[in-house]
Amino acid sequence: MSRRSGESSGSRRNTDPSRSGDYEYRTSRGSLPARVVASQVDSAPDPRDTTRRSRYPREYRNEEGRPPNTHRPFADHERRANERLYEVPVSPPGASSSFDFDRRAASRQQVERSSPSNVHPNDRGRVVRHPPNDPGPHRAVMAADPNDRDRRARGPIGVITHPTANPTGYERAHLAPISSSARRQEQQYYDQQSAGHSSWPPRAMHSEDLERMERSGRRRGAEGGGRRRHD
Repeated sequence: MSRRSGESSGSRRNTDPSRSGDYEYRTSRGSLPARVVASQVDSAPDPRDTTRRSRYPREYRNEEGRPPNTHRPFADHERRANERLYEVPVSPPGASSSFDFDRRAASRQQVERSSPSNVHPNDRGRVVRHPPNDPGPHRAVMAADPNDRDRRARGPIGVITHPTANPTGYERAHLAPISSSARRQEQQYYDQQSAGHSSWPPRAMHSEDLERMERSGRRRGAEGGGRRRHD
């Protein structure tokens, strides 16, 4: 294990701009399939356009922690000459809603107030229909030259996450070989992207879960068939 980064020798730092389906970004809040992150970055607006209400993607200054203990998650060599770093919200597969770049981003306090435990039962329907525009805890980092609009933004060059214990700070994710659970998440994401198409069983579902659901359905059917109607 590296004393400097704390990562195991079996994982790869996400300085490798891999966009294949063979890797995942591992964070303290779970894993993100690398190909899903790349897909969301590709569909994000140009970070040099600052007219959006959400103010995302926005510049990332690459400084974390409080002085004098600040650190830089990304090394200088990961940014080419004249490039700046930008952060863009990314969502894990299966998220209840995706971030809308054309709406004002919700604050952490607004998101907390809209949680089921904090919402009055009479207001839950409204909150479900109009959820806050939550950017979530995960950010992909991309790079772009602010003076060169002809050159496309480059990324993702990495992922950073708000850790649960420090929701205002960031920690850098590591790129590692994809796990079976992350691969199922990746397939679930592409199933969701296929508009007008659905599959059964859902690809993210374990065979054990499906078998349990089928047994439960057969049991309910048997119980219903054995009941007599009393008029």
